Amino acid sequence: MIKSITDVELATAAICDHFLAARDEIELARTLSDRARRLVNPEQARDVERIGLELAELWKRIRDRESMREDSHEGIPLSQIRRAVELAEMCKPEDGRVHPFVGAVILRGDVKISEAFRSEDGSGGHAEQLAIEKVRDKVTLDGSTIIATLEPCTERPRAGHRPCAEMILKYGVRRVMIGLVDPNKAIRGNSEVLFRTNSVGVSYFPTDLAKHLWELNRDFYLAQTKEDFRSLFTYRR
Repeated sequence: MIKSITDVELATAAICDHFLAARDEIELARTLSDRARRLVNPEQARDVERIGLELAELWKRIRDRESMREDSHEGIPLSQIRRAVELAEMCKPEDGRVHPFVGAVILRGDVKISEAFRSEDGSGGHAEQLAIEKVRDKVTLDGSTIIATLEPCTERPRAGHRPCAEMILKYGVRRVMIGLVDPNKAIRGNSEVLFRTNSVGVSYFPTDLAKHLWELNRDFYLAQTKEDFRSLFTYRR
């Protein structure tokens, strides 16, 4: 309960220090505090109490905003991250080999502008590549965010196909969220270095969703890393 000017100042400090407080809330809190200090009689309890109620409402607004942000991860809506996982689950191998299950979502702000999953075209097209190709006006990709369940490739053995990481840089994507690091030694971790070198932000999926993606791609990971850990596999036999 706020009953004194000191209480008002303490409440104001708490609001200003809260890491989720936006500038407008901070300015309003300071204005309310200044009003309390200008009271002619410090014992004017009603006026102080009224200001305290306004501060309490302001604090509630900040807490409500925090609650909303709990539905995001690294500033990206969890619903869109989960959508990328759903897309990955839709993948179907185009041949008899083991391929990764990959989904990609492109956001402009919090708004989805494209999505795709690996081999959606029936010929092994990469999820990021297909999602980018779906965007008619490529200018809208400038400053966008790509959510990819697997690290974007930095090498593409198939002739005529540009690596996904290169396409991401070409069209001005400013942030990439990655689900899993590519197990392929020729790619593993390279895209993060490439992106950061070119001022593209990099972040990773929440642990629970990353674990789900690993289970989904278990066969692919084992196929790609068996040579790396041949001695371990031999020992286990």
